[in-house]
Amino acid sequence: MFTCTGIATDQEVKFDITATNATNTASFPLQSFQDNASTITFDYLRANTSGTYIEQGTVGAGSGTIIFTAVDSVAHKCSGIFSFLARHNNYDNHGNIISVTDNEVSNGAFNNLPYTFTSN
Repeated sequence: MFTCTGIATDQEVKFDITATNATNTASFPLQSFQDNASTITFDYLRANTSGTYIEQGTVGAGSGTIIFTAVDSVAHKCSGIFSFLARHNNYDNHGNIISVTDNEVSNGAFNNLPYTFTSN
């Protein structure tokens, strides 16, 4: 499993990736991961005026991708790109959906991100 949290300005992105059938090595597979609700989970949050991060929607199955472009298992650093779409339902006072806000994160990247490997 690879877990990452990134914060920039008033926005926070979190994702977890589970590599199924992975071997127990000190590296992560150099491949693309398409969100299918069991391989990747994404969270997109924005800070309110008091600095508390609030979730900005749900990322549905098939709405996100992470591509590992480089993994250095000796230096324990990895790089990649990601994108996803988080949908947020807006409700009226009676609990009815009145609109949907799409929050698209595109061109996300992590470069030479240090990682820690733990053996299973």
